[in-house]
Amino acid sequence: MKIYCITDNQELEVGLKLAGCEAITLKEKIEIEKRINEITKNENIGILVISKSIYTELKEKIDKIRISHKLPLITIIWCEMWEWEMKLSNFYFGF
Repeated sequence: MKIYCITDNQELEVGLKLAGCEAITLKEKIEIEKRINEITKNENIGILVISKSIYTELKEKIDKIRISHKLPLITIIWCEMWEWEMKLSNFYFGF
């Protein structure tokens, strides 16, 4: 089984590819929906990772898939990279 990621953040895509996962950066809602449909039909994909912003945009569709399909397991990456950078800068510099 493979791990696949759909994100709107190219840094996340590159990081997951370096970790051995398949990933793609998409911005258009139609393209995202099409790719999600393709992945849910692919029996080789065991885990689908979706970024927070994509989940927020397609919450109803993704939740229906989560309920009606055993695989792929859909996980959401809740914290985008810039949010972590802000938290770290606040921690180290106190602003």
